Amino acid sequence: MKNSFLLSLILIWISYSAIAQVGINTDGSQPDNSAMLDVKSTSKGILLPRMTRLQRDAITTPADGLMIYCTTCGSNGALSLYTNGGWTTFSPCSVSPPASGSHLVSPGQIIWNWLMVTGADGYKWNTVPDIETAMDMGTSLSKTETGTSCGTGYTRYICAYNSCGESTMTSLTQAVPGTVPASPVPGAHGPGQNSIQWNWSGIPDIPGYKWNTSNNLSSAVDVGASTSRTESGLVCGTSYTRYVWAYNGCGYSVPAVLTQSTLACLNCGQAFTDARDGKSYNTVQIGAQCWMGQNLNIGTRINGLEDQTDNDIIEKYCYDDSELNCNTYGGLYQWNEMMQYIYLPGEQGICPDGWHNPTDDEWSALVSFLGGEGVAGGKMKETGTSHWASPNTGASNSSAFSALPGGNRDEYGSFTDLTYTGNFWSSAENTSAEGAWNRYMGYYFEDIVTSASNKANGFSVRCVKNN
Repeated sequence: MKNSFLLSLILIWISYSAIAQVGINTDGSQPDNSAMLDVKSTSKGILLPRMTRLQRDAITTPADGLMIYCTTCGSNGALSLYTNGGWTTFSPCSVSPPASGSHLVSPGQIIWNWLMVTGADGYKWNTVPDIETAMDMGTSLSKTETGTSCGTGYTRYICAYNSCGESTMTSLTQAVPGTVPASPVPGAHGPGQNSIQWNWSGIPDIPGYKWNTSNNLSSAVDVGASTSRTESGLVCGTSYTRYVWAYNGCGYSVPAVLTQSTLACLNCGQAFTDARDGKSYNTVQIGAQCWMGQNLNIGTRINGLEDQTDNDIIEKYCYDDSELNCNTYGGLYQWNEMMQYIYLPGEQGICPDGWHNPTDDEWSALVSFLGGEGVAGGKMKETGTSHWASPNTGASNSSAFSALPGGNRDEYGSFTDLTYTGNFWSSAENTSAEGAWNRYMGYYFEDIVTSASNKANGFSVRCVKNN
């Protein structure tokens, strides 16, 4: 009887325990009604299971809400929570995942790109969504993958990391076309005497083109997405044939065959057209030299208060920031811009193909042929006072140089002396004055004066034809 009573008490206790809340504490208090487990302490904490990332990832079918401490996550370990089918890591600080960039596809290759993450020390890349086996890319924002195939979609993964740990992995996706692109169609080319701008039609949705002087794909030049290519150093009055291929991730098209002749050879004294912008210039033979008979006017006008910069765009000043003055007197150029940042005497700079910026010796030869500095200016100045201020002393223009008084944009950005002086750069530096040599003529004298001026000045430019 006693044993039966004791057994009954044990069963009642077990049944009560199976549904009871649990409180773990030192003060004997009951657990909170909302908690199944209520732990209270002022001197100790809860210690979760500790394991490496590999051990964590080996847990079979983890339940949502499962939590462990990952000893190899981040630099010093971090809490990990399994939710929505993956592990999320919590650190005292964090790093955001990188955003996908625009990927570059070429035959057999993808260049994967992603955007920089503020606060990241580096990035890890993988072909599968696994940080543990990912390749450390350092601070690089791209990864080149070769061996890709036509008609295939690719997914890759990237995460950012810093001392706090790694971000979640971002998916990068790119499809490779299943067929090679169509061949480009030749366009209307832009011939010059010594240059040709080759043009062709654009093919939709392709990354680029290759161009060559011969039908040889292996040595062709990649011109990216551009649909034109300017070739200089050609012989006037000569026919040329060139080749261009379109490409995508699957391969290369059949080459388009481009044909064009350069313009007929120029006899000095004939007008010629600058193929870059269609402007026409007179030419004049003076002694053994062939000079442009007008001030050069090429480029995009910028405000006089700005300096011209090395940005692959020819920039010019127009007196008083008026394009009308450029149309009459030509552009004004700082010395570095005129030279296009290649500092060799006689460099082509901003001159048309087949022409160059005059050296100091070429200016001296011109002046000497016209009788010396004391009289050469008068022989070079346009006559009358339509453009020169009165009295335009000594102007005869017997050389047909037709010098115009384009004035100056000074080193502080102000315009001065329109109609009063014509200032012309040479391509020779004056190292003692940290400037460059130039020649100038004035409205009240017939001299031509040699001077060294600050390169920040904006002066007129006359080009000399190559021999």
